[in-house]
Amino acid sequence: MTDSDRTADPLQSALSPRGAFDPAQSADLVRRAQKGDDLALNELLERYRPRLRRIVRIRLGAKLRGRLESMDIVQETYQVAFRKIADLQVHSQASILQWLSRIAEHKITDANDYFTALRRDARREEPIDGQPGESRATDRLPDEAESPSQQLERSEIREILDGCVEQLSEAQREVVILRDYCGGEWEFVAEEMESNAHAAQELHRRAWVKLRSLAGPKLGRG
Repeated sequence: MTDSDRTADPLQSALSPRGAFDPAQSADLVRRAQKGDDLALNELLERYRPRLRRIVRIRLGAKLRGRLESMDIVQETYQVAFRKIADLQVHSQASILQWLSRIAEHKITDANDYFTALRRDARREEPIDGQPGESRATDRLPDEAESPSQQLERSEIREILDGCVEQLSEAQREVVILRDYCGGEWEFVAEEMESNAHAAQELHRRAWVKLRSLAGPKLGRG
């Protein structure tokens, strides 16, 4: 599937990055941040915050989301990013978001290990006050070409799809995150999946067959 095909598909378009940033501008922000420009680093991280939060929500899953907020993981991720920005190697916009999501994944693993340890010791297990579960509202990048009702519809579709992505197999979930959430080209996706472009495309195709079967009834589409 080409980028134009992806844009034409209403469901895949709902997941794909909206209002994509100029890659050259993002790379310039990284260079300035690596030279100690905190304002540039703040601007860089802020522009990727909505997409990163959605990736974090999916990787947390419903069980961990009952324990902590996605934004807590995002904030911890950004604390690490501030310290380790020099480690970031920019090949594309997708590589920036994937770098952040890798940091976030380590934080999620740490949180999961912590709660697993608590479960092993029933005497230490106590309910966490003020943890009703985070809001289902999803961040969205505003699109000036869309009306408020269109933006709301897109947000609702995106929320449903995010929930369905959680139900995919690990490999299918990862290929969708890399391609549709991070906006990676096939070469980037294949490299991250330790595969080749053809195999990554086929995995992505099967993932979307499954996604449509899961999302269809919730969207009233069969």
